[in-house]
Amino acid sequence: MASILEIVIILNEFLRKRNVKPFDLMSSVNLLFFLSFVITFFSIYFLKIDFPAWTYLVEVNNTSPFTALLYVIIGYMALLVGVKFIKSCRFVKRLPNEFYIDSSSMEKFAHIIGILSVIFLAIFMYSVGEFSFSFYSLANAVENSFFNGIPRLFFDFILGILNLLSSAFLPFNVPQTATQPNTESFLNMSGIPVDIISLVRVGVAGIILITFLFGALISILEKILANKNNLMVVFYVQFIFFVSLRGTYAGPTNVLKNNVCLFVAFLFFILLFRKKQIAKKSNYQLKVGN
Repeated sequence: MASILEIVIILNEFLRKRNVKPFDLMSSVNLLFFLSFVITFFSIYFLKIDFPAWTYLVEVNNTSPFTALLYVIIGYMALLVGVKFIKSCRFVKRLPNEFYIDSSSMEKFAHIIGILSVIFLAIFMYSVGEFSFSFYSLANAVENSFFNGIPRLFFDFILGILNLLSSAFLPFNVPQTATQPNTESFLNMSGIPVDIISLVRVGVAGIILITFLFGALISILEKILANKNNLMVVFYVQFIFFVSLRGTYAGPTNVLKNNVCLFVAFLFFILLFRKKQIAKKSNYQLKVGN
């Protein structure tokens, strides 16, 4: 299973068409999937690498890990379908991708930010053990439902929004997020995030749906961030980190809390500068008409 996933990821990385070379948003996702579900698998069964103590709570010598890898392959294929399908949608083609910012030093600044980002990402990914929890967490979810057999569906996305608010403004206690029962299933030995494959607990259908939507999100971001000759390159670098880490850190509460400022700034940037672009076109048409 791991070998099949490895081949599919490598083929996708080197054979697909892309607007940016050599590293784009999908490249970062491929890298994280490769580390979390391919390298980790071979490290466990062939290299015999010692992982943190909590990983020994998962029995990796039965069929659960293989079922988990099958789910990963299904999810990854659905992600690729989402990336491909969404590109042909009319609303995606209409998304803005040109923003006018006059700054002579922006290109140099963008190169510096890009180099620093690659360095920090390399340091962060130095240890395979940092990403091993996704494999063990998914294998544990297959064998033991840490949600007590109750499908959470998209309930955790609602909790993510509620957890942005202060408890003083809420007349009730916010229920546990997906990460909390997942950590409890490992005897609270360490905080274990929820990966994207085990986030929506409705079997294969949930895996296909959530990874398809994730692939659609990647295509939407690539469309908006296509022009990297201005300030958009800064957002692009930020979103490389964002999408790459969503494969293994997919809990909506943590995603929203850690990235709400990025989302708000990105939204205002699109609204404000797109209006300027429209205004420039309108003024130009008026001058021509006169």
